[in-house]
Amino acid sequence: MKLPGITSLSYLYCHQLTPNLALSFRSGIPVGVFAPNIPISFHGIPECEAVDAPENNGHAESTTLSFRTTQQIPTQYNLAFLVTTASGQNFLIGTKEDFPTIQVTTVTGTPTGTPAGYQIEVKLTALKSLIPVAR
Repeated sequence: MKLPGITSLSYLYCHQLTPNLALSFRSGIPVGVFAPNIPISFHGIPECEAVDAPENNGHAESTTLSFRTTQQIPTQYNLAFLVTTASGQNFLIGTKEDFPTIQVTTVTGTPTGTPAGYQIEVKLTALKSLIPVAR
């Protein structure tokens, strides 16, 4: 599943999230995120894709989020990411128990006006890694 039209991104600290969000979603319980989030300003078009694949005689979902920003992301902490689409749907990548890996690459600007900054790639593989949430 590829998320179309990402309109906003923010990050949250995993230790502030409610426990067992992925299991709650899989059991049909509505999931809400009430932890404070920090908005991320991004440049270009962010991409987010979730792929369901077999793993260890079961299924696991792998989610990759990539975007470009001028903000520094505090990668020394366990972070979760909140993605909002153009249709108003919110998705959470990361939980209190399963948090994503974050790869940060410094990039230079282009002559056409794209600012220098950071290329961020967020990856998570879990039973459910892209969780629809209410806000």
